[in-house]
Amino acid sequence: MLNGDPSLEGSEILILEEGGYITAEQDGMDEKFPDLTEEELKETYLITLNGHKPSSKGDEMVAFLNGYGKSETDFKTDFDYYSFIGAYQAKFDYDKKSSKYMRPAEKAC
Repeated sequence: MLNGDPSLEGSEILILEEGGYITAEQDGMDEKFPDLTEEELKETYLITLNGHKPSSKGDEMVAFLNGYGKSETDFKTDFDYYSFIGAYQAKFDYDKKSSKYMRPAEKAC
């Protein structure tokens, strides 16, 4: 359910967010640590922003979003997207165990 802009209700939206899986080579580790092997450079790890894992299609959450992609200062794409307004206080994932919307730090407690 979307709140805010009633014209979006029932629509699918695209949220562009920071984080995801990246290889050591993509992260520039080959320059910082030139002795790494090819195998080590191909290792992937997860980058999170304030403990938030990247969302997946169909995730249930409460999110505070801005419409982006239209201003000159926004990340340039050939599509319109939304982005979280601040990371830590803008995304609350649904926790099935507790039936509550929680930030990552609250889930860890």
